[in-house]
Amino acid sequence: MKTYAAGILFKSSGKIFLVKRGDDGSWAVPGGKLEEGETPESAARREVLEECGFDYSAPLTPHTLIDGYVTYLADDAEQFDAVLNDENQACGWFSPNELPDPLHPGMVAMLDAEPLNEMDVAGLIADGQLTSPQFFRNMYLWALRITGTGVTWRSKFRQYAYRSPENYLTDEFLARCSGLPVIWWHPEKNTLNSEEFASRTIGAITFAWIKGDEVWGMARIYDTDAAANLSTRQLSTSPTVTGGDDVLIDDRYPIAVV
Repeated sequence: MKTYAAGILFKSSGKIFLVKRGDDGSWAVPGGKLEEGETPESAARREVLEECGFDYSAPLTPHTLIDGYVTYLADDAEQFDAVLNDENQACGWFSPNELPDPLHPGMVAMLDAEPLNEMDVAGLIADGQLTSPQFFRNMYLWALRITGTGVTWRSKFRQYAYRSPENYLTDEFLARCSGLPVIWWHPEKNTLNSEEFASRTIGAITFAWIKGDEVWGMARIYDTDAAANLSTRQLSTSPTVTGGDDVLIDDRYPIAVV
């Protein structure tokens, strides 16, 4: 089911923040529908700002996804004084055992649901129900292109490389991608040794899947500086494949089969 709405569950000092909806008088977390072109996280932040006058910029972790509504968790947030718009009648911070009545059915479902774990979130990203990246507690879950197939031009070597789909778009290759280190820039000698691993590794691939004629992987990124760069810059990925000695020569350029 397509994700169509989002909200934020704020927790602070053992209490949660709820608003009393103006339409039916039920209590729920602030949130609402996605606008065109919005990500669920952006929509959740916008809705909180519009409904409560609170601009929350700290990382958010996906908490539940129920019937197309994703609730993000803001854990250990500071208690804030909301300035409500006309969509809500009241608000407050409540202990879990002293929640107001009536709760919105969606709120009840969220409280009863098992929170998403990191593999749940990764699967939702791979399925397209959540956008990439998603923050999860102490890391970012990022969908990264591991490799394409077919012919590609390697300008550094002035060489065409051909990656056969039969070698890459297979269950065996997907399994080999599990645990693949995610490194920042190519090693100087194109080989990942102990020193290069320590200085360049920013995360690892959890699992991989086939997307068209490409292989994609779910990366756990622990380096916050790298995550910021990935968010703001257009970067390309490389599988750092080590090929054999087979090189086919045409009338102009060599072709490496890897």
